[in-house]
Amino acid sequence: MRIKFFLVVFLGVLVLPVGALAATTYSYIGNNFTFASGAYATSDSVTGEFTVSVALAPNLVDEPIAGLATDWSFTDGVQTLDSGNSVLGIPSNLARVTTDAGGNIVAWLLFVVDDPIATAAGQTNNAIVTVTSNDSGYLNLTCDFTTDGFCSSYTSGAERGFTGVPGAWDMETVPEPGPVATQVPTMSAYGLVLTMLGLILVATRRLRVSTKRS
Repeated sequence: MRIKFFLVVFLGVLVLPVGALAATTYSYIGNNFTFASGAYATSDSVTGEFTVSVALAPNLVDEPIAGLATDWSFTDGVQTLDSGNSVLGIPSNLARVTTDAGGNIVAWLLFVVDDPIATAAGQTNNAIVTVTSNDSGYLNLTCDFTTDGFCSSYTSGAERGFTGVPGAWDMETVPEPGPVATQVPTMSAYGLVLTMLGLILVATRRLRVSTKRS
């Protein structure tokens, strides 16, 4: 009876739940602006990240990602635009990436604009833009005209940060809590496994001794 109990515990240890690896975050670090006006300084730069529920596939070419991003946050040193106060893409063709064979971002166009988006000529928005060829931060962009109800062309104002030397991307898979179908023991679980094996051996030896005496 005792042996059965230890075996049950032992098997339970082998299927201890671990985090499921699902969401992937892509982080961007840009270079300092080479031109700055208004509130911007040459010590400012574009940095940020966006998260997708499933990692981007390899060998994508100019793939729209606005509909895939579940969270994002970018700053240009003056303003921070994130998923709570901005829109990524406007529309989705202004948020596109190209990936290599390993799924790393090697070319991109990301346009992040504060919400609400201009819907008529003359209205203004603030924006952060990072492209394969340059990074920019803008305050008070003026809408020139709209397409499909959203501004599709802007004229930049006097406050702007810019660099023609783009940065680089990194990606990280984000662990999420919860059991997965295929479980692997954690490092702490191995200690428990060894303990259970020891207890099973002790119980087996005691049972043999008890059997011989009787």
